[in-house]
Amino acid sequence: MGVLPFEKEAVERRRVEFAYGLEIVLPTPEDLIIFKSISQRPIDIEDIKAILMRHPDIDGKRILSTVREFAGVLEMPELYQNIESLLK
Repeated sequence: MGVLPFEKEAVERRRVEFAYGLEIVLPTPEDLIIFKSISQRPIDIEDIKAILMRHPDIDGKRILSTVREFAGVLEMPELYQNIESLLK
């Protein structure tokens, strides 16, 4: 389980899928984008773009709100600026 409130909420929002007889626990697309937006590795940025293309009805407001909080706590405003530009 996560330690931060966001992590705990992400665990609660998880979804379960089944493939090849296996149970797979997955984060929501929004939570995955939030996790990836914090690391900011080039591969994560590409993953975010792919998730956004696959899920055009994503909750951008929730993503922006949560990333804004992380950006403030981490004193890294670029986290918010980067995700904001990707969501446009």
